[in-house]
Amino acid sequence: MKKIIALVLCFCLCLTVFAGCGGNANKGVLTIGLEADVDNFDPFTNQQDPFVRFINFNCYEALFHYDENMQLVMDLATSYEKVNETTYTFKLRENVTFHNGEAFTADDVIYTINTIKDEATGAWRSSQYANVAEMKAIDNYNLEIKLSAPQAGFIDNLAYTAIVSKSTTPASLTTNPVGTGAFKFVSWTPNDSIKFAKYEGYWEADKVELKELVFKIIPDSTVAVTNLKSGTIQFLGSIDIESANAVAEDKNLVLIESKSASTIYEFEIGRHNNSALANPDVVKAMFLALDKETVAKQVFGGKASVAKSPFPSVSKYYAEVDTDGYDIEKAKQLLSTTPYKDGFEFEVFVLNSDAASQQTLIIWQAALKQLGINMKINISEISVWLDAYLNRSYDMIANYYSMVGTDPSTYCSVIMAALADYQTKDLPELNNLITTSANGSDETVRANNYKQIQEMIVKYRPVASYVECANINGTTGELSGVTVNAMGHGFFKYATFSK
Repeated sequence: MKKIIALVLCFCLCLTVFAGCGGNANKGVLTIGLEADVDNFDPFTNQQDPFVRFINFNCYEALFHYDENMQLVMDLATSYEKVNETTYTFKLRENVTFHNGEAFTADDVIYTINTIKDEATGAWRSSQYANVAEMKAIDNYNLEIKLSAPQAGFIDNLAYTAIVSKSTTPASLTTNPVGTGAFKFVSWTPNDSIKFAKYEGYWEADKVELKELVFKIIPDSTVAVTNLKSGTIQFLGSIDIESANAVAEDKNLVLIESKSASTIYEFEIGRHNNSALANPDVVKAMFLALDKETVAKQVFGGKASVAKSPFPSVSKYYAEVDTDGYDIEKAKQLLSTTPYKDGFEFEVFVLNSDAASQQTLIIWQAALKQLGINMKINISEISVWLDAYLNRSYDMIANYYSMVGTDPSTYCSVIMAALADYQTKDLPELNNLITTSANGSDETVRANNYKQIQEMIVKYRPVASYVECANINGTTGELSGVTVNAMGHGFFKYATFSK
């Protein structure tokens, strides 16, 4: 009898071990691996990739969002109408509450947009709402917004904008995010994990199967993939090419790629900080020494293509304006015509989690030595990188972003507008073109303007794109219902585990 009991116990122990070795033992908890921690939860000012892509729109909600096919899905709005070139009306969803129990109304949308417009907020998307001239709550669930001029990207902007309660402040949201989303904030252990629980008062709570969302901070991509394989995490966001290959080779994992090549890898160049980098011929010579074809093949494993514009190739008004290939001799000759023919030194900031940019810089660094140019690579933790980025205190900084909206005015407002007082301050024509094109409605004029904008960005290179690729994420095979759009925003409210 004792022998039989021992065998039963042994069998049960084996089941327990196998349950821990793979899969998600607690089917109600989705654990997501993030490459870096956040430093706050304020949707007005936080530009950090992990927050923008995976936290923001699961805690907060916008009026609507773009799905994986870049089609609008209604959230806090149930419909909208463009009455004329400058007037929009919105029918808002009823019976919605914030996580603090307050009812959502039109006044919260008005408060949100006014907070973005307020210079004291320091909102990074404030330029997108500069044209908002008047907002009126017709009643609690009907809203009218009037613009001072036509703005083609206005709906894009709203799809990016998390709506907050009028009882909150940007300061209070930094550590206590209060939204209307499917998941309510629980706790944050810096550099370890962030926890959210299902919001039982959510307007679509009956369709939310998950009980918890846990964001686990795993800066090392190899460790992150190992955790995905073991089932310790079930979703890994914004993975690099090496990790993508590891996921693709594992039959128990699933690779999710965006349906378009929507992620641009770029360098933002501090023309205002370094006189050599303000010289267009110097910068052109430098990029003639960057073998983008080799980078696309070797660093990105053939999953990337050479960028020929600052805009993603799927962007409206896209034009191939950057067609120069690798030519080290031409680079030497061009540099010899400048005051920097004997070379110079500059520094590049790159995130310690951004392996692709690091490898690209190493390839480029070797080529630049042939021109007498010394590139110093500063591999930085996110706090150091972000400080340099936000203060524009760099010679150069490596960055990447996923497609910004469906209209190039959104790209210009997110990426370029922030540079107007820094590296493009001496380019008023470019800044004026960006402003007038965003406010126009004539398609022919806008197409011509955006071609000029792309050409000027390539000529002066305040921002220099070098490859574009799909936005890539990995999941365990048992997880389904997660959607990720071309902008890299992940939505987890319909996530479910196979039974």
